[in-house]
Amino acid sequence: MKLIAKLLGLKLYDEQESKLLKIQNKILEQAVVELNNRCAELERENALFRKQIADFGQAGTTMEKLIRELSLMELEYMEPVGDA
Repeated sequence: MKLIAKLLGLKLYDEQESKLLKIQNKILEQAVVELNNRCAELERENALFRKQIADFGQAGTTMEKLIRELSLMELEYMEPVGDA
């Protein structure tokens, strides 16, 4: 039987190799689960960072408006110089 299988290029069932492949498969399945969990975690962190960036952008715009307003107030209270 082994000779015929070898001549036909077939491989006979090897129980030890099968057990090894099943163990490797379980390890890989666990790695996939862990990577999926990590991806979900990174997506949550990414959403938080996007929100922070948007908040910083709003704060910057608010600060620019405040600076413009303060500059106008300063100009209103300045004493005229020369013939003005």
